[in-house]
Amino acid sequence: MRRLPNLPNLLTLLAAAAFFTGCGGGGGDAPSNPSSPPADTVASVRLTQSAVQLGVGQTVVLKAEALAANGAVLPGKTFVFSSSDDAAATVSPGADTVTIKAMSVGTTIVTAGAEGKTAAASVTVTTARAQDNIPVTGRVVDGETGAGIAGAVVSYQADHGQTGAVATAGDGSFSLSFLSDGRSDAYLLDVTANATGYVSTRLSRAQVRPAGHQIESVLLVRTRAASDGTISGAVLDVRKGFAIAQATVRLERGQGSALVPEIVAMATSDAQGRYAFSGLAAGTYTVVAQAIGYVSGTRTAITVSSGGVAREQNVGLSPLGAEPEIRIVLNWGSAPEDLDAHLTGPNAPGVSGRFHAYYANRLNPATAPHAGLDLDDRDGSGPETITLTRLNGGVYRYSVHDYTNGGAARPQELGRSGAAVLVIAGTRSYTFHVPNQPGNLWTVFEMAGDIGNPVITERGEMGMASDEAAIP
Repeated sequence: MRRLPNLPNLLTLLAAAAFFTGCGGGGGDAPSNPSSPPADTVASVRLTQSAVQLGVGQTVVLKAEALAANGAVLPGKTFVFSSSDDAAATVSPGADTVTIKAMSVGTTIVTAGAEGKTAAASVTVTTARAQDNIPVTGRVVDGETGAGIAGAVVSYQADHGQTGAVATAGDGSFSLSFLSDGRSDAYLLDVTANATGYVSTRLSRAQVRPAGHQIESVLLVRTRAASDGTISGAVLDVRKGFAIAQATVRLERGQGSALVPEIVAMATSDAQGRYAFSGLAAGTYTVVAQAIGYVSGTRTAITVSSGGVAREQNVGLSPLGAEPEIRIVLNWGSAPEDLDAHLTGPNAPGVSGRFHAYYANRLNPATAPHAGLDLDDRDGSGPETITLTRLNGGVYRYSVHDYTNGGAARPQELGRSGAAVLVIAGTRSYTFHVPNQPGNLWTVFEMAGDIGNPVITERGEMGMASDEAAIP
């Protein structure tokens, strides 16, 4: 049997060998790990997507990132892009992005390389006609300033599986399109925005109509180390404005109503209907409230940033009603202080002209024309509510006017307010988001049909109104 050397003597010999090796013949210190590569050496490359499906004529933008051995992103690297089959799809390279254009039905592999390391994305091109493309527009904006963020990468996935990515223009705007699957109702789109120096945000289940749609702006906030943000507000009855106690309030990360939400915290509203969440990291959040006897309510696109604390994020809940009715609820951020809801529509049968329900003419829902302003908010956030109990023959039109900045020449505040309009009609609901564009009048939608089954058509137009009483 071979005997092991005496352990203390072995350790002494090893220590001596290490000492002499470290001294070296030149008198200088040898590197502790001479095989470690420099910190800025590219260890791997990744693309924003590994698989893309496009229709003929469609384009997508992918972003490449170089990674160090520890996984950190290495800025300032230049990439070489190529397509294995230019007949299927061509590439137009940028410094760290590549625009892929589908040319003909087939498949190709798009490769991004930097310093000998590569990443690849498979591209499948299918037949597409112009009328099969569903256009979507939107913006990525700074949640603190409302300014557009240029060069953000917007990746998306439709609810029928189609994916893609695009980059934002100088004003933060983007446009994309995906292929129809022939449905007549709305699509649901998940959108994720990433930009250097910002916390990424996911907009979940944005509704896109078959004819196309402008989705709500995706809000990003700058990265910071501290976790000291606060979101607080009240849960309110949208018809009477009183506080709702003992409501369950849930804080979710991101925008919209995710199918599987990332829940950050839970709370219960107090006797004054108030709730609060603290110790929050920078990012964009959604608050969902539920209470017995009410339809659940959502407050989305709440930003917590380095510049301050997000406060007074009130959540309005609509009471369940036994009679058919349509309720329209307007919510917005803390500014402007006064946004006004306007509803115009046909008078009752036998009465000529159109009615105009707004703060100066609230009407009475118990009498003709069965529509009226329930709640007027003048200190920011909302809710501001209109209820209809009957639809007369003709077209109804709902608009939002910026009373606070109505006299400005080119006001930006309404477009940056984060205003959202929720329409509750029986078991169905519709949500509309203000376009981030200048103007003091947002024409939101038109409506016709029966009170139990209205036909609602989005207008989504920004304009100017010098006389609020004359809003059509």
